Amino acid sequence: WDYHVIVIRTRIHDENATTTAKTTQVLDIDTLLPYPCQLEDYLEGSFPHAINNHEELDPNYLPLFRVISAQSYLNNFFSDRMHMFKNGKWSSPPPEYSPIMKGLSVLGAEKNNSGDGNSNNNSKSNLEVYINMISGDQNDDAEQNENDLEEREGKVFSLDQFRARFTACRE
Repeated sequence: WDYHVIVIRTRIHDENATTTAKTTQVLDIDTLLPYPCQLEDYLEGSFPHAINNHEELDPNYLPLFRVISAQSYLNNFFSDRMHMFKNGKWSSPPPEYSPIMKGLSVLGAEKNNSGDGNSNNNSKSNLEVYINMISGDQNDDAEQNENDLEEREGKVFSLDQFRARFTACRE
């Protein structure tokens, strides 16, 4: 696969009146690791070479993570799953639930309101937006449309950035 989708669940716990603890778990139904799995255990189990030797590896082969909120994903993503259908058959059986298509109606409304001609009217998927891991540098002074884009499409993190963002202990 060119991509893999996981869910990150972060919980803040009050340990006592003055301190709190952060627990981050990965929910991945396709892993052989425990479900749910603590984030650090998941990263070490899934990317052992990148965790332990990333200075020695070609940067082109290091994992990247696109982080997007669940609500934004459900509101903006759409795919008819045809990327999984080649030569008259499915590369893997599709899930039994209906494809996520809500984002297609959102895109249609935006195009009608904005006159934006950048999108393909015949597209039944915006999957490429999410698996494309090239991300422009954005800063706090970014224009509103860039912030809206990041809200819809998420933000790309390197392995080190991802660990720092979601783990309690920052190395």
